[in-house]
Amino acid sequence: MSDTIGRITVPGVAMSTGGTGISGTQVFPLKTHFGFGFAVNQPVVVHRFGTLDAKQEQRYAVGTGARTFQFKRAVIRKTEVDQLRAFWESMQGPWMAFSYNVPNADNTTSQVLVMFEQVPISFQQMVNAAQVGLNLIEVVTVGPTYAISETCTRFPSSALSTALLAEVQQIIPLVHVKVRESAVPDIYLSDRRVTVGAHTYLPRLTGIGESGSDVLISQDIKGASDNVRFSFGNGDRVMT
Repeated sequence: MSDTIGRITVPGVAMSTGGTGISGTQVFPLKTHFGFGFAVNQPVVVHRFGTLDAKQEQRYAVGTGARTFQFKRAVIRKTEVDQLRAFWESMQGPWMAFSYNVPNADNTTSQVLVMFEQVPISFQQMVNAAQVGLNLIEVVTVGPTYAISETCTRFPSSALSTALLAEVQQIIPLVHVKVRESAVPDIYLSDRRVTVGAHTYLPRLTGIGESGSDVLISQDIKGASDNVRFSFGNGDRVMT
């Protein structure tokens, strides 16, 4: 079932076909050698308190991004170069998703649904071989689900106040857009696919606050309006 933003159907991820991977997708043709690794982007923002000359602070982890798998080959033969180039062309670069055998610590592998990160792919040619390095981005099709135990408006409850005393917090930003036209359903967006309560939030939020700043939202007790800035991705032109 396709996702929707308002009344607009969101195009889904194009899956490769005719393979033996996840959901019948094709499998990445080459095997990763020793030196494999993956990275997870987990940005952190810092909230500084006015006490102690602004030296007291609390750090917030703004969620966990998709895993980025690093495929590296110091030496790759010409036949493997041709095989990788043909596979990249069949996937139309970063257009289609495919399965990748991720190495485990016990020398086994686990299949993960991924896509190519960059375009175009490049090889460093030598006399009898070549070198190649590329990143594969995990395709998350099912996000986590969280239940709502309590809703606080502006001021935290006693339970939330106690929880906020921890040194590190994890924030999942949720944006609920209510359209003025009653015929258009409400829009729920986040920086990842996540289900909170009865609503599924789609990954469209790319940033909160000013670029390069660690301030997410600015508030005061003077009664003035709060200031906040959101940045949304719109690669498929669903939003205008």
